[in-house]
Amino acid sequence: MRKTVVLTGYGYRIGKRSNLIVIWDKSGRKIELSTGNVGRIIAFARGLSISGDALKLILRHNIRFIIVSRSRPLGMLHSFRRSAPVKLIKEQVYAQNDGRAIYIAKTIIYGKLSNQINILRWLRRGRFRRRRFESELLLESYMNIMDLRSRLSKMELDLDDYRSRLVNIEAEASRIYWNVISKILPPEIGFDGRRKRYERPRDVLNLSLNYLYTLLASEVWGSIELNGLDPWIGYLHIDSNRRPSLVMDLMEEFRQPVVDKSIIAYLLNYKGDYSKLVMDGRLSDDFLKELSKLFYESLKRKVTFNKYYAPIDSHVNRQARRLARYILGITSDYKPFNII
Repeated sequence: MRKTVVLTGYGYRIGKRSNLIVIWDKSGRKIELSTGNVGRIIAFARGLSISGDALKLILRHNIRFIIVSRSRPLGMLHSFRRSAPVKLIKEQVYAQNDGRAIYIAKTIIYGKLSNQINILRWLRRGRFRRRRFESELLLESYMNIMDLRSRLSKMELDLDDYRSRLVNIEAEASRIYWNVISKILPPEIGFDGRRKRYERPRDVLNLSLNYLYTLLASEVWGSIELNGLDPWIGYLHIDSNRRPSLVMDLMEEFRQPVVDKSIIAYLLNYKGDYSKLVMDGRLSDDFLKELSKLFYESLKRKVTFNKYYAPIDSHVNRQARRLARYILGITSDYKPFNII
């Protein structure tokens, strides 16, 4: 299994020797890594330097190189495609104008609601006897999301307005989901509802979610491109020059299994001072390192989905492949990832 290397802090230098990646920290301490053992390198941008030879080695061996700022990933380096799957990309565009678009978008939202229900059920299991009030809140909330999911399954949609109608269902489910989570978390966390990056949240959960969702987007983006899909041609999220809509579509299936479950569990079990995880409205360097570790450990968790037992990052790749096969008409259906 190829490992993930996380370089946090200031002043890392990356070079190469023969077929090895050589990394020095600011004190001059050196480690050497075989390219065959490395799948990803995540490097914080402050004081980072990398040689051209090291870049060539990383690209030649298809190692994902992700550059991160203090609060969020900045970008991902990967090699050019060796060939272009023209037929698949054409079908992606054609699918936006027929029933495949509605089917894909509806299926993804159905899967996301199922995952939200499963997260709330998971949280309730530990509270059924000890915290009856919280248990009842969780029960009521996931029953309400189940009602929304039932409404969704019966909806007749058309191309003119399917996106807006699905987004309304998703927004209502997310409001219920995050509202009940805000009520069961320790008040010291300061979480009173979901806030995206542009809303400038200052609590540790929202800051963590925004960081981890961006890591998830980079993971999904790599899998989409690996399977020949165009990340900018999506079905649920509207096409935009600012964000890759298919990446936003596919990552909806993995928000709860990969991010929400791991960070909620971490914060519920945390024994220290929550205020030390955030400094001046930003996540501390040590906690960023811990979050990166948490994220990639979550991706390596093995689960069975569609009769296939594998790490979740392998399922991310397989879901992109399944989506491509559905778009091409090779398969007649697409099943969203729904394992918590």
